[in-house]
Amino acid sequence: APDLQSFLLRTAHMEQVSGALCAAVIGGDLSVEQCQSHLMLLAQHNLFVFAVDAKGGWYRYHHLFRAVLVQRAEQSLTSAQMAALHERASLWLAANGQVAAAIAHAVKAGDVQAVANLVRDGRYDRLNVDDWAALETWRALIPQAMLEQHPQLLMLDAWLLSRRALLPEVSRRLDAIESLLAASPMPDDELRLLRSEVDALCTQPLYWAAEIERCIAAGQRALRETPLDYAYARSVTRVFLAGALETVSATEADALMAEGLREARLQRTGPAESRELITTGLLCWTRAEMDRMVEC
Repeated sequence: APDLQSFLLRTAHMEQVSGALCAAVIGGDLSVEQCQSHLMLLAQHNLFVFAVDAKGGWYRYHHLFRAVLVQRAEQSLTSAQMAALHERASLWLAANGQVAAAIAHAVKAGDVQAVANLVRDGRYDRLNVDDWAALETWRALIPQAMLEQHPQLLMLDAWLLSRRALLPEVSRRLDAIESLLAASPMPDDELRLLRSEVDALCTQPLYWAAEIERCIAAGQRALRETPLDYAYARSVTRVFLAGALETVSATEADALMAEGLREARLQRTGPAESRELITTGLLCWTRAEMDRMVEC
């Protein structure tokens, strides 16, 4: 049927589909129920469409069937029409928490600003699970000129550089972020959050520069101001704050790490918990407390 053919051509660019996603992408020509009915019919008749969940809410097209459909869609639809399909897919996916897929469609739509916005808003979920491959890929999608205009995107760049211990580059990014924040019209709560993230990131170069007092002050500010769901920033802060405190008071360093371990377990953030345990073990090793280190 012509309407079914049109449905297939306008939804083939998506790796997985549901009635709601298809209805959003098609743009009002079909209801959610009609789209879901098309998918169920195709799957029931084994027409190269397969359910991917037990409830039959999500489906995928056979990869060869999909490749043919995409080729035909590119031949029959204009580039503007294809971009609009990708844009609507990106909007729906972002609104429903599928940020990686939303970014992929924004890229295909050629909407660099949408990509930047999605990376800005989605970066912290990936940081919290140490998904560096995704973050490196997302960073590469953003032009340098655009990156330099947005403190949140510069912050992502700084975290990536920090992971590679490129501390002079980290410091340069932090200086650029501070300059942007000084002139920023963003609300006070957003400014405070970004400055707390700057404090968290500062602890690494300050610790390695042996600026112990400044490291402790920045780390303590970061832990006061960063929210609990910023698990990556908080756990990294504790790594270097504990090292700085160790030079002043081993008791304070131990208390800090014990608090961090409780927090990570309550928040169920595995990578953060691992950092807390490793740091505690390193503190024990430097003190020759081998029994405690084994317990960690």
